[in-house]
Amino acid sequence: MSQEEKVSLAVKVAKDIQNVNEFVMIRDSGCLVDSNGIVSSWFLSLLKLIDSVGKPFFLVTTNIWPKLNYLERQNIGMHIIKVPILEPKDRKYLFSRYLEIEKVKLTSDDFKFFSDILTGYPGQVRFTVNLIRENGVHRVKRNQELLSYVREFSARRAQTLLISYETKRMSEKCSDGVLARLEYGQD
Repeated sequence: MSQEEKVSLAVKVAKDIQNVNEFVMIRDSGCLVDSNGIVSSWFLSLLKLIDSVGKPFFLVTTNIWPKLNYLERQNIGMHIIKVPILEPKDRKYLFSRYLEIEKVKLTSDDFKFFSDILTGYPGQVRFTVNLIRENGVHRVKRNQELLSYVREFSARRAQTLLISYETKRMSEKCSDGVLARLEYGQD
């Protein structure tokens, strides 16, 4: 199957998914946006072909800022949101302050365990402290599902942002194809 045929198939699948008011989340690690910020030609083709559908559809998280100027982004319906993160030192400080405010006590090993999971978003720090306070440190550490909520906080937050964005944009009857949310400094 040629690349053109694959893109055509992807367009059909994308339109089917959009018709049931769903969207696709992609955690890119160099396939869509390479290390130089170049957006893959096949993905750009896909975006141009599905833009006419008129609904935000892809939520792409990437560590690399796409090298597209404003006009290029407008032509394919791409919107970019830069989400700043805290440096490791600052996130540990914020984590310790939230723990103190919520009167949650952790051993130094537990503090290290959780601070190593945090990726740098203040909301994730607050969420983690609340999770520990409500469930207890030992339950959270042993429960993979609860730990996945902490680890996947940014992706879940991105999904929430997209839903909020989609609702707003649809009410304005705006035609957009992609919302790209960048996460700098994450593994």
